Order: sequence, then structure tokens, then C-alpha cells
Amino acid sequence: MFTWKTTCSFPEHWRGDLMIQLGARPAAGFDDPLRMLSDCHRRIEWFLGSLYNVDQVAGETLTPAERQALESALGYFATSGVVHTQDEDESLFPRLRSCADDHPCVHAVLETLERLDLDHQLAHEEHKVVERLIQTWLRDGMLTPDSRENLKLVLESLRERYRGHIELEDSVVFPLARTVLSATVIETVGKEMRQRHTSYLR
Repeated sequence: MFTWKTTCSFPEHWRGDLMIQLGARPAAGFDDPLRMLSDCHRRIEWFLGSLYNVDQVAGETLTPAERQALESALGYFATSGVVHTQDEDESLFPRLRSCADDHPCVHAVLETLERLDLDHQLAHEEHKVVERLIQTWLRDGMLTPDSRENLKLVLESLRERYRGHIELEDSVVFPLARTVLSATVIETVGKEMRQRHTSYLR
């Protein structure tokens, strides 16, 4: 299971590689929830890439490093990934929808928000398939050729889904939210995120 101590919490032994992925700038906290959500996208990309890369290079028997990579990624998507989706679906997107009548630019992206909601639902179902197959791989030490091919296809689907999903949020939705939502509303989003992460990831 994954945790993220300050931003989408995560165990300390994952911190080094993730900080390399995020770059030199400090990760955002709950006082800047929009940038925090974007930072979490980098972690999603990193862990999904980890799953994909292990599937591409692993032989019939998993190495200890491959096994650890799979376990860590499964843990991330089973916990912090779930909370990230809730942060958007329950805290950010409703605030944007509520101001659509006052801001034509928000009204113009309502269909985009519906697409993002659908992406969350479809990704959830694909993650369940990935978890089932990888748990079998970890338990049995191998997958049948058909299961390995299925895993490859689902991971490729997830990569494509996240690629478009993250681009929309980072380039359209988050900048729009920063423009149309008041500082007080953004602060409330951050407080809700803090409470959700604290209760879910403790």
C-alpha cells in the first residue's frame, strides 16, 4: 500500500527515485492543491512506467528488483492513486461545475470534465485487471502467455488513457481552476485534500 507523507504520501524508501522524476523544485503541499495534483501526475506516470517496464523486460522468473517495483507500484495505485482521483472528483471538479454559469470559459469545458470522470471510471476497471494479474505473477512467480499478453494490452491502454487525461488536466483544467476559483475556494480544496489524505493514508 502506498502513502505520501507530504504530497500524495509515500514510503521513505521510494523518495529518491521520485524526487529525481519531479526534478529539483520542492513538491507542492496542501497550501497549493492545484500544483499538488499536478505533482501527483508525475508519480502516476512514474509508477505506471515502472509497471510497463517490468512487463517489457522481465523473464519467466522475476528478479528481486522487479518484484519490488511491481509491489511498490501496486501499492501506489491501490491507495494514493485512489485518493488522487477522489481529490479531483469530490473536491476540484464540483467547484468548477458550480461556477459554470458565471464563467463561460468553465461552461465550455463541462464536457471535458465529463470525459475526465469517465476516464477515472475506466481506469479503475483497468487497474483491477492489472492488480489481479500482477498479484498472480507475484504469488505464482509466473504468468501464462495469455495472461502476460493481457497484462501488456491493459497497461498499454492505461498509458494512453493517462497520457491524454493528464495533458487535459495539466494544460486546461488546473490553469482554468487557478483563474476562476477564488483563493478561499482553492484553500478549501486544499483543506479537504489534507483531511482525505490524513484519514485514508494514515
